[in-house]
Amino acid sequence: MSQVVVDSAAADSPTPDRLSAWQRWGLAAFFTLLVAFAALVEFRSAFLSKRMGDLDIFLRAAWALRAGVDVYSVTDLDLPVPVPGQGDHYNYPPFLAVLLMPLADPPPDVDHTGFMPYAVSVAVWYFLNLAFVAFAVHCLASAIAETASSSEHSASGLGTRRWWGLRILPVLVLLVPVGHSLMRGQSNLLVLAFLCASLAATIRGQRFRGGFWLAGAISIKMFPAFLGLYFLWRRDVRALAGCAAGLLVTLLVIPSAVLGPAQTFETCERLAEAVIFPGLGIGSDESRAHELTTVAAVSDNQSLLAVTHKTLHPVEATRPTQASLAVRWGTVAAGLLLTMASLAAFGWHSREEPISLILLFGALTANMLLLSPVCHLHYSTFTLPLVMGLFAALWQARPSPSQLFGLTALFVVVATGHVLPLLPALKVTRDFGLAAYMTAALWLVAVAVIWRRRAMEAAVGMQG
Repeated sequence: MSQVVVDSAAADSPTPDRLSAWQRWGLAAFFTLLVAFAALVEFRSAFLSKRMGDLDIFLRAAWALRAGVDVYSVTDLDLPVPVPGQGDHYNYPPFLAVLLMPLADPPPDVDHTGFMPYAVSVAVWYFLNLAFVAFAVHCLASAIAETASSSEHSASGLGTRRWWGLRILPVLVLLVPVGHSLMRGQSNLLVLAFLCASLAATIRGQRFRGGFWLAGAISIKMFPAFLGLYFLWRRDVRALAGCAAGLLVTLLVIPSAVLGPAQTFETCERLAEAVIFPGLGIGSDESRAHELTTVAAVSDNQSLLAVTHKTLHPVEATRPTQASLAVRWGTVAAGLLLTMASLAAFGWHSREEPISLILLFGALTANMLLLSPVCHLHYSTFTLPLVMGLFAALWQARPSPSQLFGLTALFVVVATGHVLPLLPALKVTRDFGLAAYMTAALWLVAVAVIWRRRAMEAAVGMQG
């Protein structure tokens, strides 16, 4: 792939910077911590009187598919008949439940013969999630290295600080939301793997494959469909075709092969009735009101809508359960303006400069999180490509001490801003959207860097 050399200083040939002994020990301690964290996740998820996290409902939904039960009616509570307003439901397309069918967990009153013990399923899912994180960061970091100048690539081989830094430092910045996702057994890290694979394929010029990978993320969480705007803005027909083909495979072909066409059709119909239509405000099913559609119901909601609503009504006891139309339309307008700013910074003309492509994808991901009606604290995990793009831009530009200090300070603030909302004594920071402001801060810096790189590209083009 052709690449515009943004900084002429990058043409200098740096000496590979090998890891020091204490850095190798630090890496060993980090990986040991991840393995040890599995014990805490196992205990909370499988050995308390009440199972903690979200994996329970995912595996209950997988059982429902195997048993031919309505996957959108079962909950994580062991009730013979679902009670409205009690328990959490499965709120995703059937693709994730199909993938998790080998780990399916039936209710207590169902024969467990042939099913994996729940504690074993928790452990398997945890280590799969670690693999998803490793795949995500390595896939995207490798693509960045492959599309870098030869001197940059030579300085980022295995065993160098740059090689490990590009893979580990972004995870450290977002360690709290990543750890939160691991703790809850969430599907975020699988979605992150799909997003990073999509972005890596795009900057390598594999456009159809990039769209196909994005379809995997959409087929799990649905709201990554917003990132189709990334391909629309770039007028990338091959990527859009790849996304359409991927959705056909993940939403129809695979479920039909496992469940049969009739059950697949019924499941998709129930998804629309129970989740999609109520989420758009046009459905009559209120079974998810306490989980999704009531603005004040989700205590950690960091969406622009929820944060604005809670800020306008700071007293929880008197806070309306629903936001006013003015707040709803106002936050949508604000989110769309932020999205337009992201696209305007990148420009309308076709550009293939890898770092700018990563930053645009990351900026649109931040816009997606702010515009989503529900944005849990652990959704900040999805800003990892944005953080990786900022690290890559920093190393490519040979920053001044002030630039290095500024970006380091930003990452420290972001990491801290994800810790505070989880502290019970600082619940106010969760209510008023501290994590959302961290996402907005990353977005603002990304847009500024995109503008700067675009200006420098133009200057290099004029000189040429």
